[in-house]
Amino acid sequence: MWTNRVLMCGIDILLCLWAVYLFFFYFDIFFARKRKRYLSVIGITLFVVWQFGITTIISFPAYINIAVTIMFTFLAVMMTYEGRWWNKGVFVITFNAIWMLMETLCNYILITYCPQYAAVRQVGSFVSKIFFNAVILALKKVFTDDDIKELLIIPYDSYHESQITIPTIRGNRTSNIVIVRYIYMGMLPN
Repeated sequence: MWTNRVLMCGIDILLCLWAVYLFFFYFDIFFARKRKRYLSVIGITLFVVWQFGITTIISFPAYINIAVTIMFTFLAVMMTYEGRWWNKGVFVITFNAIWMLMETLCNYILITYCPQYAAVRQVGSFVSKIFFNAVILALKKVFTDDDIKELLIIPYDSYHESQITIPTIRGNRTSNIVIVRYIYMGMLPN
């Protein structure tokens, strides 16, 4: 009994360390680290404590867990990386959204193909981190090949049109997909 608890606690610690690796792996794509290491240590320590606590001690409702996870991730990013706060906020929300999507996907896969392991949290966490690592690797490949660092949102004409520029890569040249949305209130059918 005691050995099983220690083993599960050890697995949770390893999964938390893997979460820290994924944190750095993802955010190093988009931001440069600050030179002050002590702020980074404080931010990452808070992130690790929350990640470990959410798996072992803390039992809030799901929506509170998500909100607090986003806040701790944002705090860790603010302390660790240089950049504008709104860029950090967007990438923090994206980081957590991708992670939650990978957890949901892995849960469906485990329920479908391995229902005996679907209830074991550590197995789901391990598999979702593998998928998340693959997604981050793909993002790193796309965003570091041509030094694409952020998505551009350009207000074209605030009343009639808006333009969102999404960088894409085609072969050896970089191109843009431009999505233009027209908003004409007078053009709506009666």
